[in-house]
Amino acid sequence: LPGLQTATVEPTWFEPGKYDVYIIGGVPARAFDPAGLKRLAQLIQQGAGLLMTGGTYSFGPGGYAASPLSDVLPIEMLATETQFAETIDVGLYHAQTLGMRPTDRGLMHYVMRLDEPSKNLDRWQALPDLNGGNRFAALKPGAQVLAQSEDQVPLLVAQDVGKGRAMAFAEIGRAHV
Repeated sequence: LPGLQTATVEPTWFEPGKYDVYIIGGVPARAFDPAGLKRLAQLIQQGAGLLMTGGTYSFGPGGYAASPLSDVLPIEMLATETQFAETIDVGLYHAQTLGMRPTDRGLMHYVMRLDEPSKNLDRWQALPDLNGGNRFAALKPGAQVLAQSEDQVPLLVAQDVGKGRAMAFAEIGRAHV
């Protein structure tokens, strides 16, 4: 990752009350100071929200399986010995397109509402397919699958964590794989 060594994540981003929700996508864990990741995990437990989106350097391939965020994300991550290598381990990703469909629980969840209840499913079915996604090793106990592919591949998974919430969204763009 060119320039990653010079990227900075400001410690002030993890001060209590600074942000209500954190979104991380396609950025390896090594971009963060280890103390910052620990503080972020604590903030989630205390009531903040976290959404991790898919990407070449998200979840296990990004080194998060060995980070404090592994304790708050609703999925078990596939780790790899070749993290950050020049060659991407395609076994860690779904390279095919994936139609994202809400589960019954997902249709009732507020983050999945695209329209009024009677039209919500039709709106989801009209959306284009995703261009692939990260593979999850497993779901944690109590995790809720809000959306999945036609083949029941979990794509959006949520879980309450302490007083906070965490979500894992597998979607990645084709340019990443």
